[in-house]
Amino acid sequence: MKKLYTIFTSFLLITENILLHNPVQVKQVSYAKLLGVTLCDTLRFDVHNGNVLKMCSQRVYLLKLLRDQSVPRRQLNTVFVALALSRLRYALPV
Repeated sequence: MKKLYTIFTSFLLITENILLHNPVQVKQVSYAKLLGVTLCDTLRFDVHNGNVLKMCSQRVYLLKLLRDQSVPRRQLNTVFVALALSRLRYALPV
């Protein structure tokens, strides 16, 4: 079963939220994740920013746990660049 979604961006109210394409239902959603970037029907990045901050918060907590286990600072920096900074920089130019 394939996932088919559509995001409709308009200033008008939408009366129908399910499209039919051949025998397959296409569900209309308010946001969808594509290649790691959450796209929203309002053309804002609030949902994407919230997802990125939540993920980075979890990874910073992991760094705290590693620091409490006496992992050297240089290795903590490597883990930070690999896990948190890479996520923050992904799709930044978009």
